[in-house]
Amino acid sequence: MPRLALQKPESFLEGYLSAEQPAMVYVVIISGLARTAPDPAAAERFHFHHGQFEDGRRYLVFEYPEPEPMTLTEAELEAATSLPETPILCPYFSAFVEGSDQLPPACYVLGQAAVAGRTTLRRCTLAGHYSLGDGSRPVLEDFVALLPEAHTYEVRGATMLDPSARTSLDEQLLKGLNPVKPGDWP
Repeated sequence: MPRLALQKPESFLEGYLSAEQPAMVYVVIISGLARTAPDPAAAERFHFHHGQFEDGRRYLVFEYPEPEPMTLTEAELEAATSLPETPILCPYFSAFVEGSDQLPPACYVLGQAAVAGRTTLRRCTLAGHYSLGDGSRPVLEDFVALLPEAHTYEVRGATMLDPSARTSLDEQLLKGLNPVKPGDWP
């Protein structure tokens, strides 16, 4: 979603708000990116929500199918030197928040954490994903409630996907983080 939403935020927002079947539009776009045939039945598993915050900014939220629950406890995660397999952490929601005179448009994802019962909140840009720490419960109303102030959350970590796409926003989000290359991990 970030690539689509942040390159042309107004047309992205208006396109989804005017679509008769916004979930199908999402499935077609994702299928195109994955170079697979769109599955109309997949659209039935996604839900689309939109609204407007008190400050006037509009938002779109994509609700993903509920993922399999994580079963790893915090103690098990801390005790593990290596996991038998890397857990797949799925998203619960993705959101696009319209920009304003003071704020740029933004994309956020609420996803599973490796530990059962926890979630993570990420801000996504064209260049990377920024961990904002623990997220809300995986409930639509709770996720939407944190979005108006999510731009104020402290960045805890980052994964750069396309460093050539870095902007001044990315530089601001990266401030205070110490870069570590994969080969330098403890």
